[in-house]
Amino acid sequence: MTRLLVDTDVFAKLGIAGLLDQLYELFSVSIEASGRLPALPHMLRRGALPMLHGKEACERLVPVAESMGLAPVASTAWLARLASVPQIDPGEAQLFASAAEHELIVVTGDKRSVIAASKVEGMADALGGRVASMEAVLLAGPSHRSAYFRSFSDGEALRHPT
Repeated sequence: MTRLLVDTDVFAKLGIAGLLDQLYELFSVSIEASGRLPALPHMLRRGALPMLHGKEACERLVPVAESMGLAPVASTAWLARLASVPQIDPGEAQLFASAAEHELIVVTGDKRSVIAASKVEGMADALGGRVASMEAVLLAGPSHRSAYFRSFSDGEALRHPT
């Protein structure tokens, strides 16, 4: 059962840096309990990711991506709320809608889309405390996880542990 959704760019960056295990450990999930967008393996083979990160590095991540589950499909009701927001790309919209509908955690590197999503009706309540940035994953240890979550309801930037 999927419990954690991972954005494509976050997956690529953490994977190339050898930090995917830290991600899974941080959220106490196995790779099989994490979800991705269906296009991730293709994007690692032929998309912009190989040009940005190198073909060999991305090719090594394909089997890892294929071992992940797919993000659960979101209803059109959730997707429709996000579709017209220009700061949210279609992939982020799918992840946010899926996370909102299925009560999942989502990890993204796109803070602009997080802020935009927080302003969409119902999203703050649906995703409150369940969105983490890639920086939070890099900085947090399991004991500090909750201090790094984005709070949708207050609109503040990511908070650092005190």
